[in-house]
Amino acid sequence: EPFKWTFLSVNKAVLDTEPSVSLFDNFHTEVFPIALFAMPAVVASPFAMYFFIYVGYRRRVMDEPSFAMRWGYLLDPFERKHWYWGLVIACRKLLVAFSRVFLMNDLYMQKFVPAVYLVGNLIANYHVRPYRLERHNVL
Repeated sequence: EPFKWTFLSVNKAVLDTEPSVSLFDNFHTEVFPIALFAMPAVVASPFAMYFFIYVGYRRRVMDEPSFAMRWGYLLDPFERKHWYWGLVIACRKLLVAFSRVFLMNDLYMQKFVPAVYLVGNLIANYHVRPYRLERHNVL
């Protein structure tokens, strides 16, 4: 297994494939607070942006110039009735990153979960056809 650790003591572990990489070293403990601060912003920001877009969709203000200037970069590639498709793309990217990080001990699931989701996403993209340009819908 590529990510198997050997514990030498309670606070010391090394990576089997590369013993120079150690777990619980000072570098990781210094970076950990930064990761705790950045993680909620990285994960929550796409959902917060699409919440505001959903509010604009419900209020029927998506074609107003001020709304288009603020959120247009998320809406321009898609037809108006498929305003949510950017969130589908964000979830796809999040799932691929999630499987890469959190399923590292199970290499089969690390490949299987994103593959199933990507195939489902391709099928959904073909049936829904969310993009304004037809060449983007057929991939």
